[in-house]
Amino acid sequence: MLAVVQKGPRVLAKWRQENPDVILSLAEAALVDADLRGANLKRADLVGADLRQARLMRADLTRADLTRSELGQAVLQGADLTQAVLIGADLTETNLVRTRLPRANLSRTSIKQSVMRSAVLRAADLSNATLTDVDLADASLRNAECSGAVLTDVDLTEADLTNACFDGAQLKRVRFNGANLTGCRFGGASFSECRFGWSVLGNIDFGQSVGLETSVHDAPSTVGIDTLDRSLGKIPETFLLDAGLASETIARFSDDESPLIRRPVCLISHTENELAFAKTMQKILRQKGVLCWRDEKPNDPEEYDRGLYLARPHLWDAILFCATRQFLSGPWVEDEHTIAVRKEEAAPKTRNKPTPALFVLLLDSYLNSGSWDSPLRPDLSKRAAGDFLSWRRAKDRFLQQADELVERLTVNLKKK
Repeated sequence: MLAVVQKGPRVLAKWRQENPDVILSLAEAALVDADLRGANLKRADLVGADLRQARLMRADLTRADLTRSELGQAVLQGADLTQAVLIGADLTETNLVRTRLPRANLSRTSIKQSVMRSAVLRAADLSNATLTDVDLADASLRNAECSGAVLTDVDLTEADLTNACFDGAQLKRVRFNGANLTGCRFGGASFSECRFGWSVLGNIDFGQSVGLETSVHDAPSTVGIDTLDRSLGKIPETFLLDAGLASETIARFSDDESPLIRRPVCLISHTENELAFAKTMQKILRQKGVLCWRDEKPNDPEEYDRGLYLARPHLWDAILFCATRQFLSGPWVEDEHTIAVRKEEAAPKTRNKPTPALFVLLLDSYLNSGSWDSPLRPDLSKRAAGDFLSWRRAKDRFLQQADELVERLTVNLKKK
């Protein structure tokens, strides 16, 4: 197979037509300076291959295995590496301009002095990767996993980092100018002399990040109220002032008595059958300072979509189940219970006293009647946060239980 590849893209294309189902086996192959422009290398085994200075412009490397491969000075401009595996690969001085790498695995990869402008890295895995002097301007890293990565002198100007995870990452002299960081996770991340300006910093918890005070602001940035709220007043004042916030605003969110600092984010999960109750509960919780939204499930369980809430569990603190026969009979119960339990298990790493991430509001007797044959019944019964069977008639009791629920939701969000 190596001989076929070495003859160039045209010969390889003809061979591919004749052997469409054969996976190219090129492990440890010597392909230095190979001309593979536009080559069909889909699902190719290139483990440990030497592709230094190879010309791979517009090549199709979809799902190819490039584990531990040498790609120094290779040109992959416009290539497609969707779901490719590059674990431990060497990408030194590599041209990755406009390269497609969605859902690619680049964990533990070394990327140095490479150009990745406008590259697509949506949902890519860059965990524990090392990036040094890399140009990622205008790149898309939406939903990328960058936990434990070390980024030094990386240019992320105008990059889309929406919902990317940088937990435990080391960020040294990284340029975030004009970047969209909405929903990014920086738990345990360290910043050192990073640059901001015209950056969008929405819905971020900077509470456990360190080094933000060393940042340089070249221009004002947009800092969301949700970011100030979630960070529990732990963002350095100098960072916020340099970002353009007024001192009065900063003081408001730094005040130990400010209710805005300890507001939980809550999701009411219900079906159309519980809509009236859900709307009423949402209104009351919001009046009591809880950030609250509703997630109405479809009447037809087959139309159920896990949606953005379960895909981004770090954006909310707790789910409230409107427990009725109809609600508990849906497929969402198991999904949301699983996610909530995972949040609770991870909570000791991020909070002093973990708050339950799932509360059950009883709207009929189905859960405890014995009619529901589900392994989740014992756990959900323990999570009951109020009997709301008579919520329309017993208004005072309803408000009392709502107060108790708010207290349980907020008890662990207070400052030390």
